Amino acid sequence: MKKYSSIIFIMAILMFIMEIGHVPANAQTSSGTPVEHVVAPGGNIVYYIMSTPGNDSTGQPKLEIEAGMNGNSSFNILLTSSPSDDPKQNLEGFSKLSLSPDGKTLYFQTSAWVTSDAIHSLDIATKKVSYVTDGEIACVVLAGQYQGDLIVQQHKYFVQGGSYDDLYLYEPTGHYIGLVSQDTDVSKVCPSLGN
Repeated sequence: MKKYSSIIFIMAILMFIMEIGHVPANAQTSSGTPVEHVVAPGGNIVYYIMSTPGNDSTGQPKLEIEAGMNGNSSFNILLTSSPSDDPKQNLEGFSKLSLSPDGKTLYFQTSAWVTSDAIHSLDIATKKVSYVTDGEIACVVLAGQYQGDLIVQQHKYFVQGGSYDDLYLYEPTGHYIGLVSQDTDVSKVCPSLGN
């Protein structure tokens, strides 16, 4: 019985190797530690925010966004930290990694203003990064009329003083669509828009 268990185990490994395909030429072993991750549709690729050796310009751990392939035995670096004095261009302090429903775009936040982060998109195929808007990613709408759009929590100010946080809907290009909720409870909003 033990002999058959070993054979089944080896067959399972061979089937797994055939299913996941080859290792891309630019793939490597990651030297980082996973901070966050999101799984692509189908489960064959996992995208990570990885903490790598060293610190960024703010003294925080240096971060990269990587794609883990082939059972996460190989990694492809998609984006490395890059400081800028322009909050819209600063690419440090990655957080809130999210994936578009079609699996072609990653969204993430970076350190930006005192009261707000910056939200960016990363085209996975071209590795092009684009600024979307200020705020915090609440969720990416997964289905329905607004599929692929972002629900963003933003910090705003009343004319007479004081501030508030509400949830707004944005296209991936950064085009403002409208107010979603005057409440920041994402568990009520994201499921009602197809999540």
